[in-house]
Amino acid sequence: MSSAERAGDYDACPPDSLKERISPLLPAIRERAARIESERRVPVETIEGLAAAGLFRALAPRQFGGDERELLAVHEALIDLAAACASTAWVGALFAFHALMIQWLDERAQRDVWGDGPNALVASSIAPLGSAVRVGDHFRLDGKWPLSSGINHAKWVFVLANEAGPSEPVRSRACLVPISDCTILDDWHAAGLKGTGSHSLVMSNVVVPEYRSETMVAVNEGTARGMIGRSPLIRRTWKPILYYSFCPVAIGCALETINLFREYTRSRKAANTGELYREKPSTLLRLGESVGEVDLALAALRRDVREIEDCEGLPAARIDYVIARVSYDSAYITELCSRAVARLFRGSGGHAVYERNPLQRLFRDTHTITQHVAMDFDAAREQYARTLIENLQVELG
Repeated sequence: MSSAERAGDYDACPPDSLKERISPLLPAIRERAARIESERRVPVETIEGLAAAGLFRALAPRQFGGDERELLAVHEALIDLAAACASTAWVGALFAFHALMIQWLDERAQRDVWGDGPNALVASSIAPLGSAVRVGDHFRLDGKWPLSSGINHAKWVFVLANEAGPSEPVRSRACLVPISDCTILDDWHAAGLKGTGSHSLVMSNVVVPEYRSETMVAVNEGTARGMIGRSPLIRRTWKPILYYSFCPVAIGCALETINLFREYTRSRKAANTGELYREKPSTLLRLGESVGEVDLALAALRRDVREIEDCEGLPAARIDYVIARVSYDSAYITELCSRAVARLFRGSGGHAVYERNPLQRLFRDTHTITQHVAMDFDAAREQYARTLIENLQVELG
């Protein structure tokens, strides 16, 4: 068991907020941001600090020592973490929210993960590029899975694989695999979120017992073994909840960009005229519009997450609308943040492109977030509009 897994007294839910527990770590994490980029991974001391603060057990079930915190409490802490280092927040968010995916599975699988404590680190690769072949009461996995953030720190990895039986259509199966059964390829050389260590992994003839797997059909229908007997809300809203795990990282990046832009603009002068940029209408317009977009993004996140948690008693049609809207909003939030960051970056002059300037890192990180398939704004708005047209009984707002 790693020191990160052992960290913290997980026998009792801490009374203070996750935001408060993570706050003392932020100065050191901000100081390490450039190092994290160059090393292409979050350092062990950061992972251990976040484990001790309770980030990784925040959404784990209490029966295994987890805190079962409210979703919004986790989002608020991640926003602060992202303002210090986007790569750290991205990895931290995934490790925290993967606790919800583990709860899709049979309780035996959950005990495999959390038997030694609730801080177990689980990575993922959700593109179903490998294969799963049934052999008796287990599955044999083969293939290559890309983009597994934080994989160097994880003990387990959650992957989707294509399962095809005789005379059966191909379907996706979620499988939980020990990292010791995988080969990690050091291939994460990216423009942004460089420190996430989102490497590929390879499996060859890896055996996974059936209880550590589940079909995505069952997950989508809310009939997965770990979902049975749980809240109907949890069974129906897993996708938007997981999609929203990326939004705090984009918001944190945007808020940090705004603060850096404000600080620089107060004293910036035009080299040829001496004009103060803080008095130029173009500068003020850039800042005002960007702040408005990020305020809107933050307000949407808080509204949506609260509504997800509070809509248990709503009529089914209303819950369907909430799910459709928040699935759209998660992509819209990252779109708003990327627009704001790009606008302020372009208004920051030539100094912003130097590697020593965090503005260029924030620009790259924010736009890398928008490249995730879950944040595809074109697909999100198309699907949302189609839902609204096909369901005229839905009341907006």
